[in-house]
Amino acid sequence: MQMKKALISALFFGLAGFGLPAVAQMPALTGFYVGGGIGLAEARSICNTNWLPAGTTLGGCDKKDQGWKIYGGYQFTPHWGAEVGYLDFGKQRWGVAVGGAVQATAEAEATAWQFVGTGTLPIVPGFGIIGKLGLYRSDVDVRGGGFSANGSSTDYTLGVGGQWNWGRNLSMRVEWERFNNGGSNTTGHSDFDMLSVSAMFRF
Repeated sequence: MQMKKALISALFFGLAGFGLPAVAQMPALTGFYVGGGIGLAEARSICNTNWLPAGTTLGGCDKKDQGWKIYGGYQFTPHWGAEVGYLDFGKQRWGVAVGGAVQATAEAEATAWQFVGTGTLPIVPGFGIIGKLGLYRSDVDVRGGGFSANGSSTDYTLGVGGQWNWGRNLSMRVEWERFNNGGSNTTGHSDFDMLSVSAMFRF
Protein backbone atom coordinates (compact mmCIF):
# COMPACT_ATOMS: atom_id res chain seq x y z
CA MET A 1 0.00 0.00 0.00
CA GLN A 2 2.85 2.43 0.81
CA MET A 3 4.46 1.72 -2.57
CA LYS A 4 1.16 2.41 -4.36
CA LYS A 5 0.81 5.73 -2.49
CA ALA A 6 4.36 6.68 -3.44
CA LEU A 7 3.67 6.01 -7.12
CA ILE A 8 0.46 8.03 -7.05
CA SER A 9 2.33 10.90 -5.35
CA ALA A 10 5.03 10.77 -8.03
CA LEU A 11 2.39 11.00 -10.76
CA PHE A 12 0.71 13.96 -9.01
CA PHE A 13 3.92 15.95 -8.64
CA GLY A 14 4.88 15.12 -12.21
CA LEU A 15 1.59 16.56 -13.45
CA ALA A 16 2.08 19.60 -11.26
CA GLY A 17 5.43 20.09 -12.97
CA PHE A 18 3.68 21.27 -16.13
CA GLY A 19 3.79 24.78 -14.74
CA LEU A 20 7.52 24.78 -13.97
CA PRO A 21 10.04 26.61 -16.16
CA ALA A 22 11.95 23.32 -16.44
CA VAL A 23 9.38 22.04 -18.92
CA ALA A 24 9.60 25.03 -21.20
CA GLN A 25 10.00 24.56 -24.92
CA MET A 26 12.94 22.21 -25.55
CA PRO A 27 14.66 20.87 -28.65
CA ALA A 28 13.80 17.41 -29.96
CA LEU A 29 15.41 14.74 -27.77
CA THR A 30 17.31 11.92 -29.46
CA GLY A 31 20.30 9.70 -28.66
CA PHE A 32 21.28 7.15 -26.01
CA TYR A 33 19.74 7.03 -22.53
CA VAL A 34 19.78 4.88 -19.38
CA GLY A 35 17.30 4.68 -16.54
CA GLY A 36 16.20 2.88 -13.42
CA GLY A 37 13.34 2.86 -10.98
CA ILE A 38 11.10 1.05 -8.52
CA GLY A 39 7.53 -0.15 -8.75
CA LEU A 40 4.66 -2.28 -7.55
CA ALA A 41 4.76 -5.73 -9.18
CA GLU A 42 1.92 -8.26 -9.32
CA ALA A 43 1.95 -11.88 -10.50
CA ARG A 44 -1.70 -12.00 -11.48
CA SER A 45 -2.21 -15.77 -11.67
CA ILE A 46 0.56 -17.06 -9.40
CA CYS A 47 -2.04 -18.33 -6.91
CA ASN A 48 -3.41 -20.93 -9.33
CA THR A 49 -2.92 -24.45 -7.97
CA ASN A 50 -2.99 -26.69 -11.07
CA TRP A 51 0.82 -26.94 -11.14
CA LEU A 52 1.25 -28.01 -7.48
CA PRO A 53 2.02 -31.61 -6.46
CA ALA A 54 -1.03 -33.83 -5.97
CA GLY A 55 -2.72 -33.33 -2.60
CA THR A 56 -1.15 -29.89 -2.03
CA THR A 57 -3.17 -26.69 -1.91
CA LEU A 58 -2.50 -23.05 -1.15
CA GLY A 59 -3.26 -21.62 2.27
CA GLY A 60 -3.33 -17.91 1.47
CA CYS A 61 -1.39 -16.06 -1.21
CA ASP A 62 0.32 -12.68 -1.49
CA LYS A 63 0.87 -12.00 -5.19
CA LYS A 64 2.22 -8.42 -4.94
CA ASP A 65 5.64 -7.09 -3.99
CA GLN A 66 7.98 -4.20 -4.61
CA GLY A 67 9.93 -4.57 -7.84
CA TRP A 68 12.66 -2.66 -9.65
CA LYS A 69 14.08 -2.24 -13.13
CA ILE A 70 16.99 -0.84 -15.10
CA TYR A 71 16.94 -0.06 -18.81
CA GLY A 72 18.74 1.60 -21.65
CA GLY A 73 17.84 2.57 -25.16
CA TYR A 74 18.28 4.77 -28.17
CA GLN A 75 15.85 7.44 -29.37
CA PHE A 76 16.19 7.45 -33.17
CA THR A 77 13.71 10.29 -33.69
CA PRO A 78 11.56 12.34 -31.29
CA HIS A 79 8.81 9.73 -31.86
CA TRP A 80 10.50 6.32 -32.26
CA GLY A 81 13.11 4.38 -30.30
CA ALA A 82 14.23 0.97 -29.04
CA GLU A 83 14.93 -0.19 -25.51
CA VAL A 84 16.30 -3.15 -23.54
CA GLY A 85 15.61 -3.66 -19.85
CA TYR A 86 16.00 -5.98 -16.88
CA LEU A 87 13.17 -6.29 -14.32
CA ASP A 88 12.84 -7.94 -10.94
CA PHE A 89 9.23 -8.57 -9.87
CA GLY A 90 10.09 -9.23 -6.23
CA LYS A 91 8.74 -12.28 -4.40
CA GLN A 92 5.23 -13.70 -4.20
CA ARG A 93 4.52 -15.85 -1.14
CA TRP A 94 1.88 -18.34 -0.06
CA GLY A 95 1.22 -20.96 2.58
CA VAL A 96 1.40 -24.60 1.49
CA ALA A 97 -1.47 -26.57 3.00
CA VAL A 98 -1.91 -30.34 3.19
CA GLY A 99 -5.23 -31.57 4.57
CA GLY A 100 -6.39 -27.99 5.16
CA ALA A 101 -3.57 -27.02 7.54
CA VAL A 102 -0.80 -24.64 6.50
CA GLN A 103 2.47 -26.49 7.04
CA ALA A 104 5.07 -24.35 5.26
CA THR A 105 5.64 -21.15 3.33
CA ALA A 106 6.69 -21.12 -0.32
CA GLU A 107 7.69 -18.27 -2.58
CA ALA A 108 8.15 -17.47 -6.24
CA GLU A 109 10.75 -15.06 -7.56
CA ALA A 110 10.52 -13.80 -11.15
CA THR A 111 12.85 -11.73 -13.31
CA ALA A 112 12.74 -10.75 -16.98
CA TRP A 113 14.74 -9.33 -19.86
CA GLN A 114 12.76 -7.26 -22.33
CA PHE A 115 13.42 -5.81 -25.78
CA VAL A 116 10.84 -3.32 -27.01
CA GLY A 117 10.18 -0.65 -29.56
CA THR A 118 8.98 2.66 -28.12
CA GLY A 119 6.70 5.35 -29.48
CA THR A 120 6.40 8.84 -27.99
CA LEU A 121 3.53 11.26 -28.58
CA PRO A 122 4.31 14.82 -27.42
CA ILE A 123 1.36 16.45 -25.63
CA VAL A 124 2.76 19.74 -24.32
CA PRO A 125 6.34 21.06 -24.21
CA GLY A 126 8.29 18.82 -21.83
CA PHE A 127 5.68 16.05 -21.57
CA GLY A 128 4.61 13.17 -23.77
CA ILE A 129 2.83 9.81 -23.69
CA ILE A 130 5.06 6.81 -24.26
CA GLY A 131 4.01 3.35 -25.46
CA LYS A 132 6.08 0.21 -25.88
CA LEU A 133 5.64 -3.20 -27.48
CA GLY A 134 8.05 -6.10 -27.83
CA LEU A 135 9.26 -9.42 -26.43
CA TYR A 136 10.52 -10.54 -23.05
CA ARG A 137 12.19 -13.60 -21.53
CA SER A 138 11.04 -14.56 -18.04
CA ASP A 139 12.75 -16.71 -15.42
CA VAL A 140 10.67 -17.95 -12.46
CA ASP A 141 12.00 -19.83 -9.40
CA VAL A 142 9.62 -21.50 -6.95
CA ARG A 143 10.88 -22.97 -3.68
CA GLY A 144 9.66 -23.96 -0.24
CA GLY A 145 7.06 -26.34 1.14
CA GLY A 146 9.12 -29.39 0.25
CA PHE A 147 9.50 -28.66 -3.47
CA SER A 148 11.35 -26.41 -5.91
CA ALA A 149 10.98 -25.64 -9.61
CA ASN A 150 12.31 -23.33 -12.28
CA GLY A 151 10.76 -22.26 -15.55
CA SER A 152 11.39 -19.85 -18.40
CA SER A 153 9.31 -18.58 -21.29
CA THR A 154 9.33 -16.01 -24.07
CA ASP A 155 6.23 -13.95 -24.85
CA TYR A 156 5.07 -10.43 -25.63
CA THR A 157 5.17 -7.35 -23.41
CA LEU A 158 3.50 -3.97 -23.75
CA GLY A 159 3.26 -0.79 -21.75
CA VAL A 160 2.03 2.80 -21.60
CA GLY A 161 2.98 5.79 -19.49
CA GLY A 162 3.95 9.42 -19.24
CA GLN A 163 7.40 11.00 -19.62
CA TRP A 164 8.45 14.36 -18.21
CA ASN A 165 11.63 15.97 -19.58
CA TRP A 166 13.47 18.38 -17.31
CA GLY A 167 16.14 19.74 -19.57
CA ARG A 168 18.24 17.98 -22.18
CA ASN A 169 19.61 15.22 -19.96
CA LEU A 170 17.13 14.38 -17.18
CA SER A 171 13.66 12.83 -17.50
CA MET A 172 11.12 10.98 -15.38
CA ARG A 173 8.69 8.22 -16.36
CA VAL A 174 5.58 6.76 -14.76
CA GLU A 175 4.64 3.50 -16.53
CA TRP A 176 2.34 0.51 -16.46
CA GLU A 177 3.70 -2.62 -18.16
CA ARG A 178 2.19 -6.06 -18.81
CA PHE A 179 4.31 -9.22 -19.31
CA ASN A 180 2.14 -11.94 -20.79
CA ASN A 181 2.18 -15.59 -19.73
CA GLY A 182 5.44 -15.84 -17.78
CA GLY A 183 6.70 -18.98 -16.07
CA SER A 184 6.17 -22.55 -17.27
CA ASN A 185 4.15 -25.70 -16.65
CA THR A 186 6.44 -26.57 -13.73
CA THR A 187 6.07 -23.21 -11.96
CA GLY A 188 2.63 -22.22 -13.17
CA HIS A 189 1.90 -19.57 -15.79
CA SER A 190 1.08 -16.00 -14.84
CA ASP A 191 0.86 -12.56 -16.38
CA PHE A 192 3.08 -10.04 -14.57
CA ASP A 193 2.21 -6.35 -14.17
CA MET A 194 4.54 -3.55 -13.12
CA LEU A 195 3.51 -0.01 -12.15
CA SER A 196 6.72 1.97 -11.80
CA VAL A 197 8.34 5.38 -11.52
CA SER A 198 11.85 5.84 -12.87
CA ALA A 199 14.50 8.44 -13.63
CA MET A 200 16.34 8.67 -16.96
CA PHE A 201 19.64 10.19 -17.99
CA ARG A 202 20.20 11.06 -21.63
CA PHE A 203 23.71 11.32 -23.08
